[in-house]
Amino acid sequence: MSFSSQTAGIRDNGLGLVAQLGRVHLVGCGGVGMASLAEALCLRGVRVSGSEVEDRPELARLRAAGCTIYAGHSESNLRGVDTVVHSTAVPPDNVELRSAADRGIRVVHRSVALAALMEGRFSVAVAGTHGKTSTAAMLVSALSAAGVAPEYVIGGRLADQSGAGAGETSAIVVEADESDGSFLAYRPDAVVITNIDTDHLDLYRDIDTLARAFSGFAERVGERGFVVMPEDDPYSRRVTRGLRAKGIRVYTFSDGSPADLSVHVEGEFPDSVRFIARFPDQDDAAVEVPVPGRHMALNAGAAMLTAMRLGASRSGTILGITQYAGVARRFEVKGAPRGIRVYDDYACHHTSIRASLTALRRTATGGRLIAVAEPCRQYRMDQFQAEIADALSVADRVVVLPVFDSDDSFDHAAPSEALTSLVSLPDHDKFLARTPDAAARAVDAFARPGDLVVTLGAPGVVRVAEQIVQTLERTR
Repeated sequence: MSFSSQTAGIRDNGLGLVAQLGRVHLVGCGGVGMASLAEALCLRGVRVSGSEVEDRPELARLRAAGCTIYAGHSESNLRGVDTVVHSTAVPPDNVELRSAADRGIRVVHRSVALAALMEGRFSVAVAGTHGKTSTAAMLVSALSAAGVAPEYVIGGRLADQSGAGAGETSAIVVEADESDGSFLAYRPDAVVITNIDTDHLDLYRDIDTLARAFSGFAERVGERGFVVMPEDDPYSRRVTRGLRAKGIRVYTFSDGSPADLSVHVEGEFPDSVRFIARFPDQDDAAVEVPVPGRHMALNAGAAMLTAMRLGASRSGTILGITQYAGVARRFEVKGAPRGIRVYDDYACHHTSIRASLTALRRTATGGRLIAVAEPCRQYRMDQFQAEIADALSVADRVVVLPVFDSDDSFDHAAPSEALTSLVSLPDHDKFLARTPDAAARAVDAFARPGDLVVTLGAPGVVRVAEQIVQTLERTR
């Protein structure tokens, strides 16, 4: 699919793209990215409706924002609708998509609606295999503290807020998704790429193909824009060389090596990471981010460099990073019943799993680290089963759930059973749990005060974290 070509139908009458969308209906509005988009459209004054398979508590926020929300998908939900928006996760045979096509209602991917919101704003698009949500949120925090609060639409809830905000300037910060190629729908003024790692090989043939896609995305800033890239990974360096050869400005951040901003981690703590930000032409700055993990220091470095290149003051930028309130499902504490801390984290890719577990291990002082993983997508299991098993082995005990995937043509527990056997832990420290209840009971059976439990995987696993907390509370 060519996402960049989808905007053609709403560019031809001279009106702003958002106005041309008319009344918008979002199919599958409960996903965090779709929910953020729905709220952002409401904030722009668009009449918005949305539908989900079932009603859920988190949809109350969208209703409060002014969206009309339907529980269940139905042709009747499309009355008066001008544009139907869907994500890649919505199957093409969805009843609302079929009905819209039959009735001649415009149907677009969510990236096209997001591109419409970006029109007429100075736009910053944050992409990367890992860390884009946290980096985008840190950038919003840094700019806001520096007095230039942007509009934003990102794929995660900021603290107790949503993933969208109106802002106080003409700038907008968005999260750009490479997983389905939809980031090619955007023409941003500035691009941040957090890293380029092997993933999404169901779409991209190999890492070289993926790197070329990132390069094509970054090139869309043109000679008047700029790109922020990591200096540390080889594919990012390759993209940087290609961009500079085309006259595009690129600024780099690094994990200690020479760059426009280098991050030197000084200390990792249970709830934070402290580093020295080193600029070639300025004094060093000590910064502490209130979330754990070396990778979070690098995310903060990318956000700081971007904010300052956008004109934010250094002092305001640093203040925003130190005041960063976090994003839901990134080291989110769900409870501490019986003195057992329970976290939830989005990590799905083996690199992210290892980074999260390594960071949390440093917080599990005096206790054991227990990982409850729901493998995300069968294609990752096919390609990276050994790497995922190796990453999970950082924990002291591991509970593995069936694979999360919309494809029902295979036994979702079978690949998880194979994964469990590959984890390099004694048999009594690794378990296959076929249901969330079984996972909660397994944790309850062996967790003790001082232990740290973390659920890892796609958004649905947060309910497993909540069930673990409830089970531990019942058995005090």
